[in-house]
Amino acid sequence: MRGINRNFNFKFCFFLKDLFVGTFFTINFLLILLIIQIYYNRKILQKVYHKNEDFRTILGNTINNVFLKECSVMSFYEEISKYYDFIFPIGKEKINFIKKVAGEKPKDLLDVACGTGGYSLELSKQGYNVTAVDLDYKMVEELRNKSLNNNLDINILQGNMLELNQKLNSKYDLVFCIGNSLVHLNEEKEIEKFFKEIKSLLKKGGSLVIQIINYDRVLMHNVNFLPTIENKDVGIKFKRIYNYDKNTNKVLFKTILQVNGKEIENEIALYPILSKDIIKLLRSSGFESIQLFGDFKGNKFEPHNSYPLVVVAY
Repeated sequence: MRGINRNFNFKFCFFLKDLFVGTFFTINFLLILLIIQIYYNRKILQKVYHKNEDFRTILGNTINNVFLKECSVMSFYEEISKYYDFIFPIGKEKINFIKKVAGEKPKDLLDVACGTGGYSLELSKQGYNVTAVDLDYKMVEELRNKSLNNNLDINILQGNMLELNQKLNSKYDLVFCIGNSLVHLNEEKEIEKFFKEIKSLLKKGGSLVIQIINYDRVLMHNVNFLPTIENKDVGIKFKRIYNYDKNTNKVLFKTILQVNGKEIENEIALYPILSKDIIKLLRSSGFESIQLFGDFKGNKFEPHNSYPLVVVAY
């Protein structure tokens, strides 16, 4: 038995050696092929780059355009955060609408895409427990400063509206997402994902308030601009231009901020969701009662004529 075991051990050792050598050779061979491929492609790219002036120009312009676009977006949001409250002052009708849906304080509220937090601040002052979330760092910092200056206890977070469950571990009586923020999501799947996340964050009997531009009207009447917002006291004009692209089903939303003798432009693609599709996605996300309004006064929603669309879902 010992002789058989020793013979088996020798064979097994040789088997392991051959396996190791074979595996090592295969891995090295694949790595060599990969290096050759990378080198070959690099040589081709170098030849094209050095011999083709048009290619160099296109490549250079592409890099510059991407860089300049990112800088422009950063500059735009950095600048707009300074004047956000002058461009979009809080409205009493919106505050009263939110309070009516939420019910008597104290209630736990979540402000999604809060901007510089005007509504969070006002509702906190009135005794509501407020959590505020926005994707933009400058907006969040502005709200933190204002909350500190007003000695308010607001839970302020920077985060993506599609990742709220990763940021929050509380339940809320009311979640509101106003100011046309919803349509910054890319498609119906993302909007549905957002609705499902909100549903999971609501207490039993809790509600969601959404406000966007009425895109039924925008697409039906080919609306290509929104009214210019002007604040003469601080010398601000905020122009808003719409351009609907049928091929992508997106609205190219161009904004021009005029302040202190200079103009800052920005453009972003919005998803123009219709009222019937919002209802469909809310129902598929577990909301049973859905009400549509044409404004924060509670007037009836008219798809052809209402400027905003206000939705309350339970």
